[in-house]
Amino acid sequence: MKNHQTCQKLFSEMLDLKSIEEGFAAEKFSAILKENIRLPGLVAMDIYRNNSIGARQGALQHIYPVIEKILGERCFNMMANDFVVASPSLDSDLNNYGRAFPDFLVDQVTQHTAFTDFIYLPDLARLEWSYHAAYYAPDDEPMYDLSLVSLSPDNEKSVSLVRSRALSSLSTAYPVFDIWQSHQGNEPVKEVAALTEEDYLLVYRQQRHPEIERINRDEWIILQELVVPQGIEHLVDCVLEKGADVQHVLPGMSEKGWVRIMED
Repeated sequence: MKNHQTCQKLFSEMLDLKSIEEGFAAEKFSAILKENIRLPGLVAMDIYRNNSIGARQGALQHIYPVIEKILGERCFNMMANDFVVASPSLDSDLNNYGRAFPDFLVDQVTQHTAFTDFIYLPDLARLEWSYHAAYYAPDDEPMYDLSLVSLSPDNEKSVSLVRSRALSSLSTAYPVFDIWQSHQGNEPVKEVAALTEEDYLLVYRQQRHPEIERINRDEWIILQELVVPQGIEHLVDCVLEKGADVQHVLPGMSEKGWVRIMED
């Protein structure tokens, strides 16, 4: 199988990777443990380290199940271990761990010829992270009705717009949505056709459940502008410069809960 061959090739390319234990302040950590527990310091350190690494690897498996299916368990675990060793957790909540894994995959597919047929992996990982993040995102505050707000730059009512906290948008040249869909459930994986043009994807939450759907270019342009709050006048000017039909598209996005209206 291709993923088995990829894993074998990757193993041979990465034999010179540094040991798992590099970057660990072993002596200092061991001395602290000796003062506080009955186990020998180095033994306790190994237990702590292995538990910590195992927990973070488990988090990656939970967040990126399609990546694991494609690479195979052994190859995925090796890559996850490398990422975990290089990326200590800065948050006690493991649901927030793994955001940088797509960027890690960019380096992997660039550096290793074993990934020649898997250049779409970083974008697929971004889609999986967005799906995971949508579930755990905080709820939005109550919204104003956009239909009551004029989108004219001459509007006297001062409001700002921003996209929903549970929403992410992605532009990709690869059929990652179709690949993601083909790996849901236990059915045999179907062949996925290459894209003929850029694909725009939206990940959002509906009734506490993440959803993924395709959006058009106008919607994607507007959502990119609304990563941070924008005033009506500034938004209209920026979006019109890029050729998006903000007047007709934005109200529908508000009705779906993709855009939040905040009075200044």
